[in-house]
Amino acid sequence: MPEVEERIVEVLEEIRDLLRPVAEAYRDDYEERRRVGELLRQVVRGGKREHMYRLMNGARTQTDMAQEAGVHPSSVSRFVDDLSDADLIEVISEGGVKRPKAKYPLRWRRSATKT
Repeated sequence: MPEVEERIVEVLEEIRDLLRPVAEAYRDDYEERRRVGELLRQVVRGGKREHMYRLMNGARTQTDMAQEAGVHPSSVSRFVDDLSDADLIEVISEGGVKRPKAKYPLRWRRSATKT
């Protein structure tokens, strides 16, 4: 039986060695996704903020989002400022009307809690 276990270890080491170049090739992308995901968790945090972020598709104004999310427009404005500072959204301006658009999708389920 020890021979079988040794062969298993050899095969696993071979597989590891073959996967290393693949992992290295995608390391920067992976690290960027992790950085953005952590930043989204810190800034968005769930609840009403999550709902507002999901509404940021570039088609709604901040006033539209406030009405849909059931929050005061100043809350949306502060949230948009936070997201802009973190470079998580872009603001589309057309004819003096600003419409926030999320740069990254949320990778977690909708929050069940309202804050």
